[in-house]
Amino acid sequence: MKKRGLLLILISIIACTFLYLTAKPSPYFVLQSSLSAATQITALWGMVLFTITFFLSSRFNFLESIFGPLDKIYKLHQVIARFTVVFLILHVLFLILNSIDNSKMLSRVVLPSSILSFNLGIFSLWSLIVTISVIIYAKIEYQWFVRIQRLFIIPLVLGIAHMLLIKSDSSRYLPLTIFLVFFAFLGFISWFYRVFLYSRFGPKFKYSINSFQMLSDDVFEITLKPEGKKINFQPGQFVYIEFDAPDIPNELHPFSICSSPKDDNLRFIVKTYGSFTNHMRLLRTGDSAVVFGPYGFLGRYFLKATDAVCIAGGIGVTPFLSMVNYLEDHKDFLKKVSIFYCAKDEHDAIFKEELNDKAKVLPNLNLECLTTEKNGLLKAEAVKDYVGELKDKVFFLCGPAPMMKSLSKQLRAIGVPSGKIVYEDFDYR
Repeated sequence: MKKRGLLLILISIIACTFLYLTAKPSPYFVLQSSLSAATQITALWGMVLFTITFFLSSRFNFLESIFGPLDKIYKLHQVIARFTVVFLILHVLFLILNSIDNSKMLSRVVLPSSILSFNLGIFSLWSLIVTISVIIYAKIEYQWFVRIQRLFIIPLVLGIAHMLLIKSDSSRYLPLTIFLVFFAFLGFISWFYRVFLYSRFGPKFKYSINSFQMLSDDVFEITLKPEGKKINFQPGQFVYIEFDAPDIPNELHPFSICSSPKDDNLRFIVKTYGSFTNHMRLLRTGDSAVVFGPYGFLGRYFLKATDAVCIAGGIGVTPFLSMVNYLEDHKDFLKKVSIFYCAKDEHDAIFKEELNDKAKVLPNLNLECLTTEKNGLLKAEAVKDYVGELKDKVFFLCGPAPMMKSLSKQLRAIGVPSGKIVYEDFDYR
């Protein structure tokens, strides 16, 4: 995660707080009426952060240059969303406490009334709570998860309207009103682009399926050939793919590219985890696909590293296959690369032979194939014993989230700086 992105969010909150304070006749208002101040500032912080969540999920082309790789942006989105909910709930709780001695005001806070501005606030909060509850507790398919996420625009619009209509600083102090309108516009434009414009104007490339092959009971390989301009990418990056084929849901899903940037065709290895990947078994040669991207920083860090240590768990080997293919296409690439390919057992080590063949012809590639059944779980100390001195090495992790979190913690414990540990997490839910 890039610091400038976090700094922009912090500046937004500071600016919001400053405008709120300048709206008051006296800077001592916060101390004199602390409950009222807490009620108002939590609402402002909550709504500003709410608009930022839309911006972070927009997939604007420039987002990665500000905040870092897309998977980290989505993780930041989840954190900001939690703060949004906390602040908005605190706003209501403080408002109730502030109105405890005024039964008329208290009823307006918790129950619909004839006053539109209060009703908008009530409906905004409840629509937010209902939408979040469905996402968290209902067992829904991915396509419904995406569709329900789009409904967050409802509590945003209602909440902004509430703040601009209610008799408060947000509607009476022009600089604060302009500030809120700007963020409301940012949130709405981000939502509109993601829902209606991304599929048309996003970084997309037309492909078609060149081949489809089952590699095991639950793993298959797809290659796509370009139907026009091919995508340019760095080894280890990922893309979103939308297939136009019978019986395949019209959804965007992320997949790591396994081929070399020099190849005309794109190669993908897919493990069947859920409904969509199971439907992908129905794909046939000639079916159309639209590729969006590329995304991710694995390639950027890999090309900069002088000594790369790649640790793959199961299907997490896919971005490293792209890196190995890059090495094969660039024999003058003299940097050292070590790969630990971990699988459950020999049956699951589908790419062992392919990687062994690459290691035989690439002198700068060191390979260690391990299975949990035979070797147990890979530990950072074992990695250190194999690669030797940790200085100047960059560690790349890709696999199940528990594996990446555990190894990342272990690597830091043996002296590897956090900045030298790179991984991607596709678990956006």
